[in-house]
Amino acid sequence: MPGFKEIHFATATIRTDRITDEIAVLEIEGEFDHSMYIEASSYLDEIFDAVERAVVVDMHRLTFMDSSGVKLLNQLVTRFSLDNVAIYKANDDLMRIISLVALDKKLSFLKTPDELENWSRSFRQVA
Repeated sequence: MPGFKEIHFATATIRTDRITDEIAVLEIEGEFDHSMYIEASSYLDEIFDAVERAVVVDMHRLTFMDSSGVKLLNQLVTRFSLDNVAIYKANDDLMRIISLVALDKKLSFLKTPDELENWSRSFRQVA
């Protein structure tokens, strides 16, 4: 993933960028539902293949997520391990969905730019 990329789907927009060469940001805006997941699956595979170590899922513009969003998070965990996936700015409704499948006890949740920076920095120090 050579840098910033944006792609539009029927119900959402996905933006990808890098924090470092090893850490990517996946920002989802709009509604992440089953129809969007099907439409975006090859694009998401391309993102996953290009990320070397870790990913931050930026949810601050995500308004809805069904089980397809949970499927995406599980794919990320499977691919990158629990320590290498972080969720940034998930709203209360999204957190409720995430907690229903117990991912709230496994993933890192970041609420501020400082927390994101500290997570990124500590991740880079471990690498």
